[in-house]
Amino acid sequence: MAYETGTAADYADLRAKLIAFLTTNADLVAANQQWQVAWTGSGRMPDAEEDIVLKGPGLAVTEEILIALRSDPQPVGDRYNYGFRGIVGVNPVASNWDEHTNASDPVYLCCGDFEMPYWFIANGRRFIVIARVSATYQLAYAGLFLAYAPPNVYPYPMVVGGCTSVSTSRWSDTGDAIHFFCDPGIDANLKVFRYDNVWIGFQNWTESNGWRDGDTRVVGPWNPGWTTKNMPLDTFTNNRSYRLNFFNKMQPAYGGDYPLTPASLIHHAEPKSILGVLQGVYHIPGFNLSAETIITQGTTEYLCIPDVYREANESFCAIELNGD
Repeated sequence: MAYETGTAADYADLRAKLIAFLTTNADLVAANQQWQVAWTGSGRMPDAEEDIVLKGPGLAVTEEILIALRSDPQPVGDRYNYGFRGIVGVNPVASNWDEHTNASDPVYLCCGDFEMPYWFIANGRRFIVIARVSATYQLAYAGLFLAYAPPNVYPYPMVVGGCTSVSTSRWSDTGDAIHFFCDPGIDANLKVFRYDNVWIGFQNWTESNGWRDGDTRVVGPWNPGWTTKNMPLDTFTNNRSYRLNFFNKMQPAYGGDYPLTPASLIHHAEPKSILGVLQGVYHIPGFNLSAETIITQGTTEYLCIPDVYREANESFCAIELNGD
């Protein structure tokens, strides 16, 4: 796995640095896991940079993992976002990202047009982008997840996640439409390509209740509904209290190690299953943590990042920095 951190000068520089990292990073190249730009669109210049498709080789160096990237600057509203879509095939004569084969709905990383510290983590299967935009943390995941099924059953376990599914969102926005991808908000800002060749959205929050209540397709353990689904909690109040306390009471073990729980894709709709986990992404309790803390457990380092602007005990993830 490759890892880079630095500071982008502005919105355009973040994109340039990401593409350079994925295509030329020495660790990726040494492992033959570097990505390449497989397609470039036409017609968006000079208002925005052209759409591109990034192709990852997978760990076996024989796969084609395809991610469409769009720059979506909206200077009038001071919005500078990047869109990501998973796609199944490249249309070589496409003019924009809408014209590729079986593209997901887009998710977005909300940025600013000013200096932004960043972290890039990647292997040949997937990449993660983290940008500190003012006092917020914007995250994206693009590529394959680790499926609980063999390749002949689930050949293309693709996922794209951002902090919103709304292209007009701004990095400073708040509310339940703005969440990092491992606790996706009311607009399902995590898109998964299911084994039956259909894109589905994952959503932990519901607009009606304003708290974690999604129970058809959720990411655990941030949404603990799947752990309490069949328990005899007979009132809304008790159910809600149990779910909240599940997070708020978690702390490190006596030896100081934090419990790290893989980000799991829970599919409550029929057929019920756990599809798999997001590679290198874990729930970690925020007890005594601050943003950007790096913890070491065994020989593995993890970067601890809060949910955009939230820093409650339930609102952190840990991103593996030096695994496979």
